[in-house]
Amino acid sequence: MSEHGGSLELTRNLKVFDGQTLYLLKPLALRFWTRSAALNDADEIAAAILTSGRGAVA
Repeated sequence: MSEHGGSLELTRNLKVFDGQTLYLLKPLALRFWTRSAALNDADEIAAAILTSGRGAVA
């Protein structure tokens, strides 16, 4: 919640990179956990890793 605006922003599909760990925060609704959703997630994750310049995994 924003202290100044008093509004709440809801993000339905959040990916958090913490070092070598990735957290996926998604609603429990089945449509967010389908095979095609997983492929889309994998594509977004790969793109984020490649554009961050940290493509090499130690």
